[in-house]
Amino acid sequence: MGGLVLLNNSKKKMDELLSMTFDCLREVFLDVCCSFYDIEKESYLEVCLRSGEAALPRLIKYFEVTKQSDSKSNVATKPPAKGWKELEELPVEVNLSRDMRYHSTFTCPISREQTSAENPPVLLQCGHVIAKASTAKIVKSNGRIKCPTCPKEQAITDVRILYF
Repeated sequence: MGGLVLLNNSKKKMDELLSMTFDCLREVFLDVCCSFYDIEKESYLEVCLRSGEAALPRLIKYFEVTKQSDSKSNVATKPPAKGWKELEELPVEVNLSRDMRYHSTFTCPISREQTSAENPPVLLQCGHVIAKASTAKIVKSNGRIKCPTCPKEQAITDVRILYF
């Protein structure tokens, strides 16, 4: 009877405890099911929203800097001829956490093979992407590579691994 009185008085605490227990069970169940069916735990929409949230401060800063540059002088870096809404991508790099870096597939235009964790896609300075193994095929003796798509040449050390 004393336990019922205690339960009655702390119903809110008991509800919180049950809620926490169900949240833990939900997480465990979700982990097990997703690994069993080999599917992502988070929805793609949730990942997109979190990525946008991570990118927003950098984008705001970029637009503030370009506004200030334009108002101070005409010599400053001008925005692209197209408006930013028409661009395919913005000239801002956003560092995302490892759990937001994935893509279903990427096929190298040189080797015609899909990239993998062992042979990841790499970004050249010109913006073109190839497989890491393909850089070994096109590197010159002086440690420089020429992009197979455009005439841009760069040092092999400037190649950066991409995480899709």
